[in-house]
Amino acid sequence: MNTKKLISLAGAVSIFMIISVGFPLAFGNAQTGHENHSQMNMMNMGQSTGEQVKEEVISLEKIHTESLPMVLKSIEKAVQAVQAGNNNAALLELANTKTMITAIDKAVSQHITPKFVNNKCPIMGTTIDPANVTEDLIREYKGQKVAFCCNMCPAQWDKLSD
Repeated sequence: MNTKKLISLAGAVSIFMIISVGFPLAFGNAQTGHENHSQMNMMNMGQSTGEQVKEEVISLEKIHTESLPMVLKSIEKAVQAVQAGNNNAALLELANTKTMITAIDKAVSQHITPKFVNNKCPIMGTTIDPANVTEDLIREYKGQKVAFCCNMCPAQWDKLSD
Protein backbone atom coordinates (compact mmCIF):
# COMPACT_ATOMS: atom_id res chain seq x y z
CA MET A 1 0.00 0.00 0.00
CA ASN A 2 1.49 3.36 -0.95
CA THR A 3 1.89 6.42 1.25
CA LYS A 4 -1.01 8.36 -0.28
CA LYS A 5 -3.40 5.46 0.30
CA LEU A 6 -2.30 5.09 3.92
CA ILE A 7 -2.73 8.80 4.60
CA SER A 8 -6.15 8.67 2.93
CA LEU A 9 -7.08 5.67 5.06
CA ALA A 10 -5.97 7.49 8.22
CA GLY A 11 -8.09 10.48 7.18
CA ALA A 12 -11.10 8.27 6.52
CA VAL A 13 -10.76 6.66 9.94
CA SER A 14 -10.58 10.14 11.51
CA ILE A 15 -13.70 11.29 9.70
CA PHE A 16 -15.57 8.12 10.69
CA MET A 17 -14.59 8.61 14.32
CA ILE A 18 -15.69 12.24 14.36
CA ILE A 19 -19.03 11.53 12.73
CA SER A 20 -19.99 8.33 14.56
CA VAL A 21 -18.61 9.12 17.99
CA GLY A 22 -17.61 12.75 18.29
CA PHE A 23 -20.83 14.42 17.20
CA PRO A 24 -23.16 12.46 19.53
CA LEU A 25 -20.87 13.23 22.46
CA ALA A 26 -20.22 16.85 21.53
CA PHE A 27 -23.83 17.75 20.88
CA GLY A 28 -25.38 15.79 23.74
CA ASN A 29 -27.35 13.36 21.58
CA ALA A 30 -26.28 10.41 23.72
CA GLN A 31 -29.08 9.65 26.12
CA THR A 32 -27.80 7.97 29.27
CA GLY A 33 -30.79 7.92 31.53
CA HIS A 34 -28.29 8.16 34.41
CA GLU A 35 -26.45 11.40 33.61
CA ASN A 36 -23.01 11.24 32.02
CA HIS A 37 -21.72 9.05 34.83
CA SER A 38 -23.74 5.95 33.99
CA GLN A 39 -21.57 2.86 33.71
CA MET A 40 -21.28 0.14 31.08
CA ASN A 41 -19.02 -2.70 29.99
CA MET A 42 -16.47 -2.00 27.27
CA MET A 43 -13.06 -3.19 26.18
CA ASN A 44 -10.08 -1.49 27.78
CA MET A 45 -9.08 1.19 25.28
CA GLY A 46 -5.46 1.50 26.45
CA GLN A 47 -4.12 -1.55 24.65
CA SER A 48 -1.91 -0.66 21.69
CA THR A 49 0.62 -3.48 21.75
CA GLY A 50 -1.66 -6.39 20.93
CA GLU A 51 -1.94 -7.41 24.59
CA GLN A 52 -5.06 -9.23 25.65
CA VAL A 53 -7.82 -6.72 26.41
CA LYS A 54 -9.99 -6.98 29.48
CA GLU A 55 -13.52 -5.86 30.20
CA GLU A 56 -13.89 -2.77 32.35
CA VAL A 57 -16.72 -0.51 33.38
CA ILE A 58 -16.53 2.84 31.58
CA SER A 59 -18.68 5.98 31.38
CA LEU A 60 -19.37 8.35 28.50
CA GLU A 61 -17.20 10.87 30.30
CA LYS A 62 -14.27 8.42 30.28
CA ILE A 63 -14.83 7.67 26.60
CA HIS A 64 -14.76 11.39 25.86
CA THR A 65 -11.77 12.27 28.04
CA GLU A 66 -9.61 9.15 27.64
CA SER A 67 -10.67 6.85 24.80
CA LEU A 68 -11.16 9.42 22.05
CA PRO A 69 -7.80 11.09 22.75
CA MET A 70 -6.17 7.63 22.52
CA VAL A 71 -7.76 7.17 19.11
CA LEU A 72 -6.41 10.51 17.96
CA LYS A 73 -2.93 9.57 19.21
CA SER A 74 -3.16 6.26 17.37
CA ILE A 75 -4.09 8.02 14.14
CA GLU A 76 -1.18 10.41 14.63
CA LYS A 77 1.18 7.44 15.14
CA ALA A 78 -0.11 5.92 11.90
CA VAL A 79 0.47 9.17 10.02
CA GLN A 80 3.99 9.43 11.46
CA ALA A 81 4.71 5.84 10.43
CA VAL A 82 3.53 6.60 6.87
CA GLN A 83 5.68 9.71 6.75
CA ALA A 84 8.68 7.65 7.94
CA GLY A 85 7.99 5.12 5.20
CA ASN A 86 7.04 2.34 7.64
CA ASN A 87 3.84 1.11 6.03
CA ASN A 88 3.62 -2.05 8.14
CA ALA A 89 3.70 -0.06 11.39
CA ALA A 90 1.09 2.30 9.95
CA LEU A 91 -1.20 -0.58 9.02
CA LEU A 92 -0.85 -2.10 12.49
CA GLU A 93 -1.64 1.24 14.12
CA LEU A 94 -4.67 1.74 11.86
CA ALA A 95 -5.90 -1.75 12.77
CA ASN A 96 -5.53 -0.78 16.44
CA THR A 97 -7.43 2.45 15.76
CA LYS A 98 -10.22 0.53 14.07
CA THR A 99 -10.50 -1.78 17.09
CA MET A 100 -10.72 1.20 19.44
CA ILE A 101 -13.36 2.95 17.32
CA THR A 102 -15.42 -0.24 17.13
CA ALA A 103 -15.35 -0.54 20.93
CA ILE A 104 -16.21 3.15 21.36
CA ASP A 105 -19.10 2.83 18.91
CA LYS A 106 -20.46 -0.18 20.80
CA ALA A 107 -20.05 1.64 24.12
CA VAL A 108 -21.77 4.81 22.94
CA SER A 109 -24.64 2.81 21.38
CA GLN A 110 -25.47 1.50 24.85
CA HIS A 111 -26.23 5.09 25.91
CA ILE A 112 -28.37 6.10 22.93
CA THR A 113 -32.12 5.71 22.95
CA PRO A 114 -33.07 2.95 20.47
CA LYS A 115 -34.00 4.16 17.01
CA PHE A 116 -37.11 1.96 16.90
CA VAL A 117 -40.41 1.55 18.78
CA ASN A 118 -40.55 -2.19 19.47
CA ASN A 119 -38.59 -4.44 21.80
CA LYS A 120 -39.74 -7.76 20.27
CA CYS A 121 -39.49 -8.83 16.65
CA PRO A 122 -42.95 -8.65 15.02
CA ILE A 123 -42.18 -11.75 12.93
CA MET A 124 -40.38 -14.11 15.35
CA GLY A 125 -41.42 -12.62 18.69
CA THR A 126 -37.84 -12.68 20.00
CA THR A 127 -36.39 -9.87 22.11
CA ILE A 128 -34.55 -7.23 20.09
CA ASP A 129 -30.96 -6.50 21.14
CA PRO A 130 -30.46 -2.79 20.25
CA ALA A 131 -26.70 -3.32 19.94
CA ASN A 132 -27.30 -5.76 17.05
CA VAL A 133 -29.89 -3.72 15.12
CA THR A 134 -28.42 -2.28 11.94
CA GLU A 135 -30.23 -0.06 9.42
CA ASP A 136 -31.08 -3.07 7.26
CA LEU A 137 -32.99 -4.55 10.22
CA ILE A 138 -35.34 -1.53 10.49
CA ARG A 139 -38.47 -0.72 8.49
CA GLU A 140 -40.72 2.31 8.70
CA TYR A 141 -44.40 1.71 9.39
CA LYS A 142 -46.92 4.56 9.84
CA GLY A 143 -44.17 7.03 10.66
CA GLN A 144 -42.46 4.82 13.22
CA LYS A 145 -39.41 2.60 12.91
CA VAL A 146 -39.84 -1.12 13.56
CA ALA A 147 -36.82 -3.34 14.30
CA PHE A 148 -36.31 -7.01 13.51
CA CYS A 149 -34.18 -9.72 15.11
CA CYS A 150 -32.45 -11.10 12.01
CA ASN A 151 -31.94 -10.63 8.26
CA MET A 152 -34.82 -12.94 7.33
CA CYS A 153 -37.55 -11.04 9.17
CA PRO A 154 -37.54 -7.72 7.25
CA ALA A 155 -38.07 -9.63 3.98
CA GLN A 156 -41.07 -11.40 5.48
CA TRP A 157 -42.37 -8.05 6.78
CA ASP A 158 -42.01 -6.50 3.34
CA LYS A 159 -44.34 -9.15 1.90
CA LEU A 160 -47.14 -8.29 4.36
CA SER A 161 -49.94 -5.85 3.58
CA ASP A 162 -51.41 -3.30 6.01
